[in-house]
Amino acid sequence: MVRVFASLVAVVHCLLVCVQPVLAGMSLEGVANAIDWHGTNGSIILTIAMVQVLAAALWWKPGGGPLWVPLACLVLLAGETVQLGIGYAFLLTMHIPLGVAIVALSVVLCVVLVRRPRTWPS
Repeated sequence: MVRVFASLVAVVHCLLVCVQPVLAGMSLEGVANAIDWHGTNGSIILTIAMVQVLAAALWWKPGGGPLWVPLACLVLLAGETVQLGIGYAFLLTMHIPLGVAIVALSVVLCVVLVRRPRTWPS
């Protein structure tokens, strides 16, 4: 049951993260309020990332999942915390590459948590 919850949180997190570049592009296209939506979505992502760390930790310890999943979620949470700060500071030379890395890690975590592997590496 905990694994299902962790998977659902990962899917929601991944979808929200994948919307971020679209919102940024809409802002560059001149869509009114798109940059506000981008910032609000970033704050929501950070909140969901906190829940994802908790869900992954519960899946690891009582649920028997691998330790590297909650550790990866912690790295993702740290990256997203930095991302939010540098985004509001308009440091785009750091914001864009970190955003690409966050999208990649989010997709990997989502796939790992949703698929049903035969064995988990420790």
